[in-house]
Amino acid sequence: MSIEADIALFNKRLNDAIFETLDKEVLEAARDAIREQLNSYDWTMSRGGATGSGGLRDRTQIKGETWSEGDLFILQVTDEAEFQDGPLHAGDTLTEAVEQGDSAYKMPGPRPFMHPAEEALGNGIFSSVLMRGLHSRGF
Repeated sequence: MSIEADIALFNKRLNDAIFETLDKEVLEAARDAIREQLNSYDWTMSRGGATGSGGLRDRTQIKGETWSEGDLFILQVTDEAEFQDGPLHAGDTLTEAVEQGDSAYKMPGPRPFMHPAEEALGNGIFSSVLMRGLHSRGF
């Protein structure tokens, strides 16, 4: 095999490892950060949130999508929990209603949790989780 083929194979293995780490370990860290932000509000402490409950803290409702744009790898995380009784307005999401404190939904006020979770991940958690994931995959 030529050096070019060796480098191409290495790059493919590295890219695959990055995608797998983002899809697994980094997404789990994002789920933890989102739940931690939601738990910081008193109103959520007594509510559900077990896996399968369907609420904002339900890990199965926090989804990730990974893709690349050139040399940039992107993990987009969304909380896809739905309203128990459906939205009052077309296009409303539970995440938006909670983060904005929409009074139509009798929210006590804005309780942002997605951006604070993103900031928490950016304070070194993301890097350490990514590096551990790559290390466990041989890099």
